Amino acid sequence: MTIPEAEIRAAAPEDLKAVAEIGAYYVTNSVATFDETPRTVDEWRRWLEELAGRGLPFLVADLSGEVAGYAYAGPWRPKPPTGTPSRTRSTSPPAMSVAGWARRCSVAWWPSPPTQGCAR
Repeated sequence: MTIPEAEIRAAAPEDLKAVAEIGAYYVTNSVATFDETPRTVDEWRRWLEELAGRGLPFLVADLSGEVAGYAYAGPWRPKPPTGTPSRTRSTSPPAMSVAGWARRCSVAWWPSPPTQGCAR
């Protein structure tokens, strides 16, 4: 199987409808996210803004204009006084998961991960 190339780039507001659809699939069909309800596009927009404000990555795999996966690093369970540890999440639509787009998004920034409390 030949896997086409995708551009790994920073997520933009126009990507969030596809991101919400991808995320909703996993919220409603698996336990992978631990979320109880899917995030709305507006909730994803706020999340994108929060991550950008913290200098944390939110990437998408762009396959000829279609979002084929996403990955981000973000705050997870703030616990004073140790600061705010970060978590990572990467996800692809089920039909595209075999291509590994979400993993490719994560790998795109792990060679030099953000320093805001991320651990591999």
